[in-house]
Amino acid sequence: MKRLIRNKRNIYVPSWNRIALVCLFSLQIIKTVSTQSTKENIILEEDVRQIRALETQEAQTDSAFDSCPMCNLSEMPMDLAEKINEISDVDIFIQDFVDTTNSLSNVSSTFTHPANRKRRAAASNQLRQATCQPVDTVISLIPKDERDPTIYYFPSCVIVKQCGGCCAHSGTSCTPTDETEKQITVKKTKFVNEPKLANLGDVTMTIKEHNKCKCLCKKSASDCNGLQRFIRSQCRCECTNSKEADQCAQNPKKLFDSNSCACVCRDTKYCDHGLRFDQETCLCQPITDTTDEDEYSLQFGEHSYSVINETFEATDDNKYETDESITTTSA
Repeated sequence: MKRLIRNKRNIYVPSWNRIALVCLFSLQIIKTVSTQSTKENIILEEDVRQIRALETQEAQTDSAFDSCPMCNLSEMPMDLAEKINEISDVDIFIQDFVDTTNSLSNVSSTFTHPANRKRRAAASNQLRQATCQPVDTVISLIPKDERDPTIYYFPSCVIVKQCGGCCAHSGTSCTPTDETEKQITVKKTKFVNEPKLANLGDVTMTIKEHNKCKCLCKKSASDCNGLQRFIRSQCRCECTNSKEADQCAQNPKKLFDSNSCACVCRDTKYCDHGLRFDQETCLCQPITDTTDEDEYSLQFGEHSYSVINETFEATDDNKYETDESITTTSA
């Protein structure tokens, strides 16, 4: 007689039917879990694709930005900087050159806040722009090559007018446009453990006094290389090989150097013996030329060092020399 069991509805079911129900229930659970897992895998794969797409886009953006970090930024034009160079009062600067209706900062300025008008009136007489002009400057009269601590010059320093002050454009500096040379007689003495200094005579020195000053470009056309042109309005050298710069921006391993106008590797590596750092692949590559088997390169920052092993017979003249010579080249 078959064994009967009681289910929840008080119906007796044979044991083999119970086993079949358990199997069906288990299959349903497995199917449900599998369906959920498949959905999760699809979601994860979609997330991975989106993340990879974002990373690729960010890498391209970073590559373009690193190759030319200031491409999207532009300094104020030179004509505006020259106008700002002529003023020293903060109130005039705000009135004539600052848009007070549209602020890029959430921080309130003490010069525009209504609660600080009285303070602004008092501070305006103190906080003034140091414009480019001849100002009192302390000049040392001690020769730079003087190393004897017992030697004393009198006067050891004087005050003369020389150019000083701020320039609104970073590519300019306060430069003298008219100057006068002056001859100054200085007494040279020496301390010899006596109550008075020993007289070593008079020394005539030439100093320059600046009469007029102007904010002029720090660089000139002579500072640009063959791949650059001088932009007078920005006081800088600009690379002319823009196509090479665009191609370099597409390579994540490289960046465009605006100083040399060349596409260079982002990171340089130390290469072991028998390997050489390749500027094309930005990797250490085996040396294939048999004539260079005894040569390997070292890379430290922006400088590349080629180390050449040389074998020679020891003599009395070279017995204290090393068997390696190092030549330095720019990266």
